[in-house]
Amino acid sequence: MLTAAKFRGNLNADAQRDVHMLLPRGFETPVEVVVSEPKDFVCRADFCSKIKKDRVNSWYRFSYGDVANASDRIRVESEGAQVTLDTTQ
Repeated sequence: MLTAAKFRGNLNADAQRDVHMLLPRGFETPVEVVVSEPKDFVCRADFCSKIKKDRVNSWYRFSYGDVANASDRIRVESEGAQVTLDTTQ
């Protein structure tokens, strides 16, 4: 769970188990999620309408914000497990 609207730094996580991220309303830091199947990405955060989806080789990438040029960003990669983004209440 992150509590601030901006995360300073880079966070990279690789998982083979489910990942559930809780983000505050108005979260601004770019987020990139890479999964092996589109069904493995669930977004219920308040910024879900801004998520972009593309394919990189055999992976599916879901991104929020300018992940390519960001100095601060969060990247989660999960093979065969679900990644969920939620907004905290």
